[in-house]
Amino acid sequence: MTSGLKTKSRETVATYQERYTDAGVNSDEADAGLKKLTRRIVETWPAPDSMGAVKLDIGYFANVIDICGQGIAISTDGIGSKAMIATMLEKYDTVGIDCVAMNVNDIICVGAKPVSMVDYIAIEKVEAGILDAISVGLCVGAKTAGISISGGETAQLKGMVKGFDLAGTAIGHIALDKILIGRNINQGDVVIGVESNGVHSNGLTLARYAFFEKNKYKLSHRFEELGVDLGTELLRPTHIYVQEALELLSQVPGVKALAHITSDGFLKATSSTRCRLSLRSFQLFNVSAMSMKPRCSLSTIWGLDFAPSCRLRTRIELWPFLAARASAPTASALRSQTRLAE
Repeated sequence: MTSGLKTKSRETVATYQERYTDAGVNSDEADAGLKKLTRRIVETWPAPDSMGAVKLDIGYFANVIDICGQGIAISTDGIGSKAMIATMLEKYDTVGIDCVAMNVNDIICVGAKPVSMVDYIAIEKVEAGILDAISVGLCVGAKTAGISISGGETAQLKGMVKGFDLAGTAIGHIALDKILIGRNINQGDVVIGVESNGVHSNGLTLARYAFFEKNKYKLSHRFEELGVDLGTELLRPTHIYVQEALELLSQVPGVKALAHITSDGFLKATSSTRCRLSLRSFQLFNVSAMSMKPRCSLSTIWGLDFAPSCRLRTRIELWPFLAARASAPTASALRSQTRLAE
């Protein structure tokens, strides 16, 4: 990457962070707090060769615990402010899918097969109908991911929670010698971007700011290119990538890494010296669900959930990174240049 592109990337990162701050998300403060939190929690870790040994550093999509020689992957996540969209629409039967997706999509990034999950519902006022609707989505998501919902907790927190919040913790299984963390990624490795089906469940704070606060759109507003009203689009369930990932891992030898990219994750990945990705040079293959072929000669897999944002940016510049960077691919450009590897 040239110095000019590096400078442009820094400027774009700064612009993006400013817009996120305007939306009420302080990434810098969160990162500072996370560093302090990490320094303390690693002190709870057992010795490397003992029961429950933690195999990875903090910061991966999931961690892996050694239980009697078996790797148990574990991750936790929630649906964030997508719960506010559900509350505004009074439609709760799909957010459970999002909760499952955000957890299992992280679990598969270390190469693990998701196995089970527990959920946590914090709610202002318990209504049986709302809990039932949430459970519908949880069960749909669990069946799609091939996991069980083995337990959970419901907390009535009037005065503390407005509306509801939904989160979960998932576990998976991975052989300790098969953990994927991108150890040997090299220049020339192939990158596969699996196009997302919507905004998913990260970045909704920025989306709400851009649509509702800055541009004063209503949930009923219809964008011609979306084909549905704004509320329906923002509530579209997060895609669960388990089936695609497991098929790919079973059929393609030499996979080095998987990444579940949401919100500003792609921006961070491309600006990271650790990843050393260049939008101008990497090879991108866009593959649809269940269309991978075992003859593919692939070595690196990244899930890139950014393409749908390109179709929205023409209206409101929801993703200033893609809008501002001249070398960034547009959705139409991605479609025109992608080929299925054979």
